Parts: sequence; C-alpha cells; structure tokens
Amino acid sequence: MVYPESKTQESVKVDNPTRINFLAQAWIENDQGQEEGRFAVYPPLSKISGNNASTLRIEKIDASNLPSDRETMMWLNVKEIPQKAKESGPQLVVAFKTRIKIFYRPKGIDPELHDSFTQMTWRAEPGKLIVTNPTPYHITFDKVWGGPVSNDKNKLSANMVEPFSTLTISVPASAVVHQVHYNIINDFGGVSKIQNISL
Repeated sequence: MVYPESKTQESVKVDNPTRINFLAQAWIENDQGQEEGRFAVYPPLSKISGNNASTLRIEKIDASNLPSDRETMMWLNVKEIPQKAKESGPQLVVAFKTRIKIFYRPKGIDPELHDSFTQMTWRAEPGKLIVTNPTPYHITFDKVWGGPVSNDKNKLSANMVEPFSTLTISVPASAVVHQVHYNIINDFGGVSKIQNISL
C-alpha cells in the first residue's frame, strides 16, 4: 500500500467472506516492529459481521521528521478475532493476524515506482548475490532465480531491498551465479515482467 505525502488519509478495505462474525483489531508499527505514533488507524477495534466488509482509515498525525528523499516503510497489522460459538464446553478460538506493508512516499520523489527498479545493479560472489538499490523506493521481490526460470532449483530466497541500500541473497553450495532473473511487486500489488541480467 502506498501512502502519498499529499494525502491526509488512506483507506484499506477488510473483507469477512465467512459466516462468522469477527472483531478486527488494527494498529501500525514501524519497520522495527515498534508502535508507530506518527500515524494512526481508525477504528482501532471494529466488528465485521459475516459476509460483510469494513474500511480502515489510516491518518497521518505528524510526519515532519520522516525523510523527504526516500520512502518510509511501516506495517499495518489487522488481527481477526472470531466470535465464540454459542455451544457450551471447551472451545478453541484462533486469531489470525495479517500484516500489510505501508510505504509513505514523500513529495520529493516521483509519486510512482514505474520501472525505476531496473536501475538496480547486481554482483555475484561465491555463495551469494549482492543487489544494490540506488532508488528512493523499497523494492519487494516476487521471485528471484539464479539461473534458468524453467528450473525450480534455481529459485532463491529474497524479500525486499530498502532505498539506497544493498541486499545479500544466499546462493546454495557456494556457487557463482552468471545469470539472474527476477520480478518485483509493483505499486498496485501486481507483478512486473521478468527481468534478465547477465553477470
């Protein structure tokens, strides 16, 4: 989810596709998992009836000390607590927590990611790939392959590279990678075309 600085608030729809009523508890954390006081989510606690939906509003309280040259990442947490059944006796109630990335995007950078992720540079060393992100955006990988895409054994574990940072991706058996294929998750939750890099 992208939160542009120009907006006073953003919203997230929470669906309950089941027949069970839920309580939805929502809060925001920073990228270190600590409570984020510069933003708030309303309502922090709401009831979502079965086969219904609710809207959460995320509002900026004070973002004056956030960087103006890059995105800031936060987490929207939503815990879904199901209603207890009316039957008597012991019951197992399981609460599910969903975490959604929020990218606060300041006015000083382009409001859209576009294809800026293609500016990343890649370097191979024995047993690892090092990717450098020279852009002000958090770039989240969908998949990374250290060789032909057709071979599942070439899939590598990679999550996200932060703005103006590097990410080291482990490669099995201390191998040296000569070709990288990857795609990323775009601003709209979709997936980019697969990019091909020769090293």
